[in-house]
Amino acid sequence: MMRVRRGLLSVLSLAIFITTLSILLVEEATTNTTVVNATDVYAYTCSTTYSVDWINDSGGFDNVLCTNDVETAKQMMYKNEDYVVRYINSYSPTKILIMNGGLVYSYPMRGGSSTLTLLEYTNNSETTYVTKHREMLYLWTESSGEYGYVVVELNGFYGKCYLKYVDLVPWKFVENNLPIYLGGNDTTSENEQPFAVRIKQSYYKVYVENGQRMLSFTWSSGWASNYTPATYTHVLGPIDSEVATGTYYSYDGYNFCSDRECTNLVFTYYNYYQYLPFRTKTNLTADQLNSFIDSVVGDRTSKLTGMGQAFIDAQNTYGINAALVLAIACLESAYGTSNYALTRNNLFGISAYDSNPDSATYFSSVTECINQMMGVLLKDYSDIKDYRFNGMHLGNKGSGANVKYAADPYWGIKIASIYYQMDAYCNGSSNLQDYNSVSRGLVTTYNASVKLSASSSSSTLFTTSNIYG
Repeated sequence: MMRVRRGLLSVLSLAIFITTLSILLVEEATTNTTVVNATDVYAYTCSTTYSVDWINDSGGFDNVLCTNDVETAKQMMYKNEDYVVRYINSYSPTKILIMNGGLVYSYPMRGGSSTLTLLEYTNNSETTYVTKHREMLYLWTESSGEYGYVVVELNGFYGKCYLKYVDLVPWKFVENNLPIYLGGNDTTSENEQPFAVRIKQSYYKVYVENGQRMLSFTWSSGWASNYTPATYTHVLGPIDSEVATGTYYSYDGYNFCSDRECTNLVFTYYNYYQYLPFRTKTNLTADQLNSFIDSVVGDRTSKLTGMGQAFIDAQNTYGINAALVLAIACLESAYGTSNYALTRNNLFGISAYDSNPDSATYFSSVTECINQMMGVLLKDYSDIKDYRFNGMHLGNKGSGANVKYAADPYWGIKIASIYYQMDAYCNGSSNLQDYNSVSRGLVTTYNASVKLSASSSSSTLFTTSNIYG
């Protein structure tokens, strides 16, 4: 996945009034670009290793306790939901080390990297990765100090990462729309300075459109140049009619809760396009795929224009869903208009690593790139023996290709949304051709014969068995 380098940050100046125990942040619009020293924004008044502070109503910190013992600090923190434990040597502007609940934002640049690696919590073997300024649900802080761990949930991935490479945002900042400084101590060439942002938590929405209940997902960046982060919404398609309309929260994309902390489960639902196996076939024709691309790109030059048949041909050759792969190409290449698509025939960001996007592969033709994606790359991702295999679907950060293929935690969601839009454009939202068109079964008995077709005389593909005999 490719990241666009941001320009210089425009950080609004602050009029800071410091009282004995609190800091009041007052926003003032200005045309000046200032470099903010985090210690000037959030004073650390203790000489001890840990400081227990109350988050006041202005978003500053009022000291409650100074201590060198982290357990003492935690016990005090538990007495008030708006107490936090701060660490004197923290790399984060707020210096928050432990909190009673909230969100965590990735900031791998403190380690000189463009992506943050997360280690799976329970077995310490599986890993995934994520770009900067991405939202995660805070679960707890496992240990203290610069190289302590924070345990989080990242769109289905239950794991941990170094505290040095994240910023912690307590619920009070989210619920009260208070500005908070994040970032800083960037050791990459970007040299990004601390910035103030009003955090917007991601959420799902169930709503009614043309008599059909629909599901959408809205998320915001953890970065802002003027306090307000960019926000994006993706329509994911129809949802079961019995689900009540309203706002829901989820950190795996299929268990939906009524509360920010995701403790009150309301319903479970797997979005069809996001969890559709790669090894299926679309009902959309080559002409329909071409028409969809034309409707999006208009008069712009696109390497996807007229390529519908190439995707269908590759589907017939390699057994990978043509519409699903076209949706991947739409996301990865900006509908065939990206520089790598136009100059290298690279529709999928193949070998455009986050650390070095310009290593993207050159292809002699668009057809060669499509065949490489469907006949080699997705074939490998669908191979249970491949180290990248986590299920043959788009998925999230907990399962599917999204675990290893893309640092973007919403990669699977975005592609599923494009696939739905394609299906809806080609046939109308009330006459979707691919939605719910594939039957998937569950084998529940041992020594069952799995047939090629429903006919009893059909060839047997394999027989299930108990591994214990």
